[in-house]
Amino acid sequence: MTKVVYICHPFRGDIAANRERVRRICAAVKRDYVPLAPHLLLPAYIDEATERDLALEHGLALMGGADEMWVCADDVSEGMAGEIAEALRLGVPVYRIDVGWLTGRTGALRQGPLHPRTHEVHVVGSRFLYGKGERCSLCGQESANSSGQLGLAGL
Repeated sequence: MTKVVYICHPFRGDIAANRERVRRICAAVKRDYVPLAPHLLLPAYIDEATERDLALEHGLALMGGADEMWVCADDVSEGMAGEIAEALRLGVPVYRIDVGWLTGRTGALRQGPLHPRTHEVHVVGSRFLYGKGERCSLCGQESANSSGQLGLAGL
């Protein structure tokens, strides 16, 4: 059975650019996963500018249908932090996904196809922490200190 992945990405700010990035992420993985992207679904019937609380509530309700959450951003917004907290509460595994290849950012873990499930993470504020401070089995990156905190540039 194909896994359903909840795409966690900023919405506010440059809304059009953020929606386009989410659309590209979904298009890149659609053959191997079923991407669940509130950014693309909810604006069809909710005005985020005037109904933000309703948009967040609906997005969190969708989380229950996901097998995994993919955090696809370097910084965690307030809305994303709420989504991540709900995923962890529900027992949905949360992974940090490097999507630098979408923007041409140098230093991405891989160029080409999305590198799925790069790091299982815990999030504190807007910082990513490795689960238990372990070395990533995919890229070999190790946490920067004993607390397991890793600078975002290293992910």
